[in-house]
Order: sequence, then C-alpha cells, then structure tokens
Amino acid sequence: CPKQVTWGGKRSIIRDFYRVRGINLSDPLTAHPQQGYVRELWFDSVPYRGKPTRVFARYARPDGKGPFPAMLLIHGGGGTAIPEWAEHWARRGYAALVFDLQGCGADGEHMNDGGPRIEDNAIFGAPADTPDGTETNEFGFISLSALRPGGPADSTPDAKRKRDPRDIWGYHAAAAIVRGHALLESFPEIDRERIGATGISWGGYLNCIIAGFDPKLKVVVPVFGCGFYHEHGAWEQLLNKRMTKKNMQKWVALYDPSSHMEQAKCAMMFANGINDSHFPMNTMKKTALQCKGPVAMCHIMHIVHQHRWDIREVEPYVDSIIDYGTPFLQVSRIKRENQAVSATYSGPVDAERAALVYTCDSGPWRPRAWTSTPAKLDTATKTISAELPKDRKVTAYYLSLADERKFSISTLHEENSEP
Repeated sequence: CPKQVTWGGKRSIIRDFYRVRGINLSDPLTAHPQQGYVRELWFDSVPYRGKPTRVFARYARPDGKGPFPAMLLIHGGGGTAIPEWAEHWARRGYAALVFDLQGCGADGEHMNDGGPRIEDNAIFGAPADTPDGTETNEFGFISLSALRPGGPADSTPDAKRKRDPRDIWGYHAAAAIVRGHALLESFPEIDRERIGATGISWGGYLNCIIAGFDPKLKVVVPVFGCGFYHEHGAWEQLLNKRMTKKNMQKWVALYDPSSHMEQAKCAMMFANGINDSHFPMNTMKKTALQCKGPVAMCHIMHIVHQHRWDIREVEPYVDSIIDYGTPFLQVSRIKRENQAVSATYSGPVDAERAALVYTCDSGPWRPRAWTSTPAKLDTATKTISAELPKDRKVTAYYLSLADERKFSISTLHEENSEP
C-alpha cells in the first residue's frame, strides 16, 4: 500500500451519466442510478530516474456503507484519470479507482514528480539522453542492473546513456496499478474479495500484465489489448527493426504480456474489434490461450479503436464474476469436419441467435473484409453449427452466440489451412 496518500477535492455525483451519453444497458440502474461522490487523490509510487514519484487518481464510490465491489480503471494512450468513467461504475454499485498513468495531475499538466508519459521513447526505451517526445532511430535498453537490490551495474559511459529497465513506462504503470489495488483494499467500505480491473488499449495491455502477477484480482477485462507485440501488430516493426535482437528479447521478457499471462488465473474477457488497428486476431488468440482461468471472447465487428467504455458486455461480465450477476454463456472451441463447423455451449441463460463470421482475405488482419451469416442454433443439444462456403476459400472464421439479454460471446477464431 502506498505510504503517503494525499486527498484532494470531493464532489457529488449528481448527473445521470447513462442518459448524458445515450447509453442504455437494459439495466435498472439506468432509470434509477445510484449516487455517490468522486474524490481526487495522489499517492506515492516507485522512483523514476532516481527521483520519487506520485500518481494522481480519482476515487468514486456509491452512497451507503458497503461493502462494495471495486474496479481498477486503466486508460489508454491520450487518456487520464477520467472522472466520468469512475462515475459510470459507481452508478452500478461499484467503487472505482481511475489513474493518470502519464505523470499528470488534476489539471492535465505533467507533474514535477510524475512518472514517464505514454510515448514510444519511454515505452520501448530510447537512449536516456534522447529528449522525450522526439523521434529516434534506436530503441531498446541495455542495463546490467538487475530488477532487485544488490544486482551488478555497468557504469561505462555507453551504459549510462541507456535506460534502466525500471525507467520503462510499463514498469511505472504496473507499479501504480498494484499500489492502487492495495490502496483500495485498505478502505473499510471495500470488499477485498471482489476487486477487478478493466483497461482500454494501452490499458488493455497493462490488464494482461497485471492479470499475471496480481493474484488477488478476481476478473480482468482488456478492451483492445493482448500480448506478442514482437510477432504482429502496430509495434512489430519497431521491436524487430529498431531494436537489437538482444534488447527486443529483453523487452519482451520484462514487458510483453506474453511473458506474464501464463500466471493469470482470474476470469478474463477479451473484447476486441476483428479489424483492430493495434491488436490483431492471431495474437489475441495466442494471449487468451495462455490464461489458466476461465476466458470469454467478445469479437466485435465494425468497431473503431478508441477510448470507449460503452461495450455492453463488459459490465455484465464483471457482474457475473464478482457481483453475483447472471453468468455468461460459455462456448467451446470449434470442431470441424470437411466444411461443417460446430461448437457447444452451456450456461443458465437461453441462447437466442448464432452466426458464422468468416473472411476470405489473407495477409494483414486489419484490412480484411468479414462476412457474417446466420448459423444453426439447436437449443435442445446446445449446439451451434454452420457450413463454410464451398465456392470460396475461407482463411479464418469463428462462431458467435447471443443470449436472451443480447450479450454476445465468440469462439476463438480458427485459420483455414486446407487448400
């Protein structure tokens, strides 16, 4: 838990955020939202380049004594400690802690004692004497300093130009989240056994990391986020072309979610667009398969990568894990025989419709065109089935299933290796 916490301004939650944003989640809280308050706070975090740092956050809680379930809210690039996001959860009966992970304060300006910003130089480690915010042709860090006290250190002039692994943005962001979790647990109104996390984009990336090394989290929902950055996605070229192989391997070992997800035992839902510009389908699948706990997939067609928290499956899924909500349907992996594909499902709610979603394009995932066609839903045997088109060469496909509440889940996608 942070040793020093400073509390700032406190204001009541007085507006109906759902109505303001036009969001309707078919929830009684939409019509009768809970009230509460949002309060600013600062807490100490790990040193950056040898200097102490603080993290700015906002804490929202519903009215009442609790104990409340709680959520850690982790923003993406360009984000901050957005009060409306915390309000959004407080209206559903959750306490929520939303961070600024760019080293900024309540006014949006970078604090003198803030951590690194979300930019390539700090994320991937440009030479330490490269000014923040400038382009560089070289990324990566070389430091013989271990991530533990007493490790060896290289004091040569060349080594001093390299960032210490602890100067990387992911280290500071993850440290802030873990300390924020401990801070939440210290509040008497919080149910310590019912704390989860959700994040968007870079926040989804961090979700995948903390799921692996924060075992107290009960549920984690990355929205646009996965691992294997060095294999595919928006940063593949930077990692493989603008880093030495040694530095790339070190970055992956320390800061790629693929190095941590095998330790994840909490429930997870991955919500992602099938044409997402940063997190392609194949690395999303590989990340999900690393998890040791229950996993739900929510593939979304025609969604733009942006900082959004209105994906309608996220909150009910969290409810189903930590707030005694109705469980989601669970769907198996696809079985295939010739052109016939099928999957089974289980759960306490009725399935309403199913679809086969497929693409005939190859190459990069982002520009691929996808087609959705109805699949056969057999509620007696709880089976979804469909026929792949015989006149077209399908390269990838998955089955989706919507329940009676209109909440959708998906199978993991499969890639077609047949001629």
